[in-house]
Amino acid sequence: MAGAREAGYWARESTLYWRPHPRLRFMARVLRKLPQRRLLDLGCSGAILRRLLPASFVYFGCDIADEARRCLPDGHFLQCDFNESADLRFFADKQIEVIHIGGLLEYLCRPDRLLDEARKLVAAGAPLVLSIINFESDYYAQPQSHHPKWIYRPGLNALLRILSDTGWRVGRVWPFTEKGRVKQLWLHARTKCLGLHHSSVRCSARQFILLAHAV
Repeated sequence: MAGAREAGYWARESTLYWRPHPRLRFMARVLRKLPQRRLLDLGCSGAILRRLLPASFVYFGCDIADEARRCLPDGHFLQCDFNESADLRFFADKQIEVIHIGGLLEYLCRPDRLLDEARKLVAAGAPLVLSIINFESDYYAQPQSHHPKWIYRPGLNALLRILSDTGWRVGRVWPFTEKGRVKQLWLHARTKCLGLHHSSVRCSARQFILLAHAV
C-alpha cells in the first residue's frame, strides 16, 4: 500500500515536468553529441527526454510512476521504486550503451546502490550523463528551499567520491543556473576563467551536470 501511495505521489509530481526544463534540454544536447544510441533513462518520469533526442536513439525508461509506460513500446519500461530495489536486470538483454540520471539521486536513501547496478549493466567506457542539485550553493543554503522528498544532499566532492567508488570516472562537470541562457553563458565563462572549484562558482551554480564513463 505504501508503494502504491508513493507511485501515486510521483505520478502527480511528474506533471510538473511534462514541459522540458532548461537542464533537461542541456543534458539532451550532451547526449546527442555521444556516439552511443541505446539509452536507459533512470527516473524517466513521463519519458520527456525521449522527445528531445533524435529518432536514432533507442530509448528505455525506468521510474517509480508508470507514466512512461503509455508512450514506450513493450519491453522498454520498468516500474521500480529505487528506494526499495535497484535491480536493473530487466534491462540486461537490452544492450544498453548510455545511461541518463536526471534529478533522481537526491531522492534516494542509497544512491550508491543504483549507481553500482547501473555500472554492472554497461560495458567499460559507456557514458553516464547525470545531474544533481548543488547543495553548497547560496540558493539551497536554507532547508526551506529544499524539496520535501530530498534525502541525499551531497556536496560535489562527496558525489565525485561515490561515483568513483561505484565504477564511474567523471570527465566533465558543468555548473548550471536554471536562470536563462545569458546567466548560464556567464557562469560557464566564469568557470572557465576561475575553475570549477572557485567559491563564486560553487555558490552560484544551482545544479551540476556531469559526464562520466564506466571503468
